[in-house]
Amino acid sequence: MKLINELNFKNNNLIIVCHAIKSLIPYISILSKHNSLQKVLIKPNSVDKDIIRYLENNEYNFELLDRNEFSSKSKVVSKLNSFTENKECILFDIGGYFSSIFDDSAVINNIIGIIEDTENGQQKYENKNLLNSNIPLFSIARSFPKETEDWWVGLAILFSAEKQLRTLGKTFNGKRILVIGFGKIGRSIAQSLQKYGYSVTVYDKDSRRLVHASCLNLNIIKDRSEFGKFNVIFSATGNKSISESDFPLFKKVCYFFSVTSSDDEFDIDFDDFNLIKGMFFSSNKNGNIYFCNKGNAVNFLDGGEIGYFAHMVQGAIVCAAQRIIDKNYKLNVINELESKDEVLLSDIYLETFL
Repeated sequence: MKLINELNFKNNNLIIVCHAIKSLIPYISILSKHNSLQKVLIKPNSVDKDIIRYLENNEYNFELLDRNEFSSKSKVVSKLNSFTENKECILFDIGGYFSSIFDDSAVINNIIGIIEDTENGQQKYENKNLLNSNIPLFSIARSFPKETEDWWVGLAILFSAEKQLRTLGKTFNGKRILVIGFGKIGRSIAQSLQKYGYSVTVYDKDSRRLVHASCLNLNIIKDRSEFGKFNVIFSATGNKSISESDFPLFKKVCYFFSVTSSDDEFDIDFDDFNLIKGMFFSSNKNGNIYFCNKGNAVNFLDGGEIGYFAHMVQGAIVCAAQRIIDKNYKLNVINELESKDEVLLSDIYLETFL
């Protein structure tokens, strides 16, 4: 509430992508008190039924996202036209759902800005020709608030992964553990495992990140052909870390845990996977490999909560939205928060929660 008043972020029309988890309630309650939520789009792999019931009881205009309905610019335009009601709207994205807006230069009406929340979403926008549109684009994926959130997301991933392993009567103890991707979440997972004394190895296609991991006294591998040596793999790239062509590498049992949605993290058709036990799914193509939660983010099996840090990231999105309202941006590039924005968010966080 203090941030909304501080920025005077009021009387705007918003279309938001979000996870239906407990931290959503205060977020949309404050947003909708001062702004119009034209549409709330729920990511399908992070759905708490109690939160859906809350949205229904409070008459929010929401629907579950279907990525196929956003797979081309024409589809995105059709969906957005049905949401905007001819009002100028800002899009809050999580995962690059609106990135096809930049596929060509055809004008899109009533969208005055886009804000992306995640690293894999930012990468989707980076792969587009941003010269195709003069819609201002922000990302908070590499901001300070997001860095703090991603550290806690890594811990939540670890908690849920070990909890699921225990349903099979297993733990991390004695396992050879690999973390694919040494970004913010992967680093959190790897360093936390290291702290607890587990044997952990890192792989990243970016040699700079392997040097960083080595600097932190983590084991590293430089070749994907070594993936089959590991019993537990955390996939933390958001960029197709494993494909079906990798299946022959795994001659012994291996358990996979993803940090994001299966369609972003894997190039695998999960339709032919069968539930084996607990929340582990396996394929007839290789019975040695088990994907927890059918390749989707494991932390959402336990609610995906990370405490108050989620509100700091929500605040970062609002800061970026206010920059759009104030026309404080550059066109045809991905804009980021300024340091003064991050200091303001940190000051409010310390005052409110600590």
